[in-house]
Amino acid sequence: MPPIHILMMRNALNKNRLVFGMLLADVSQEQAQRLTDGPDGWSILTILCHVRDYQNIYLERIETILKHDEAIFKVYDRHELIEQNDYAGQNLHAVFDEFSQTRDTLINRIGELDDAQWERTGSFEDGPTLSTLAVAIQALSHDDDHIEQIMRVLRQA
Repeated sequence: MPPIHILMMRNALNKNRLVFGMLLADVSQEQAQRLTDGPDGWSILTILCHVRDYQNIYLERIETILKHDEAIFKVYDRHELIEQNDYAGQNLHAVFDEFSQTRDTLINRIGELDDAQWERTGSFEDGPTLSTLAVAIQALSHDDDHIEQIMRVLRQA
């Protein structure tokens, strides 16, 4: 059986997926594209696309840490991703399905890690060094930021 902190991490990642699902269950495609968190803010669709894409980035960072002794993380520009991946043109429910599938991959992957792998690190060229554990915590924190953002958008609607 995995250590309790791993079980808690996996459980929290799964619960956040459920929360995203509950928040988005009654949101139409039109609402997802129109409702934003302010005049220059992100739509619900943009938020979910961003969360999906960054989840893939967190998985990539974990794999980079595990494969390289002096892992260097690729840097992504979140604004470039919006344009490159055509967030505005995507289908909300398809994006959620992709997010959910990738979330399964993340949950399963962190369940396979041993103690030494959790302590391995990687870094940005000109930035901080992060352990595998820190990347997983970052994924959880990122979820929380955007769950709150979607709640704010829906409350303002």
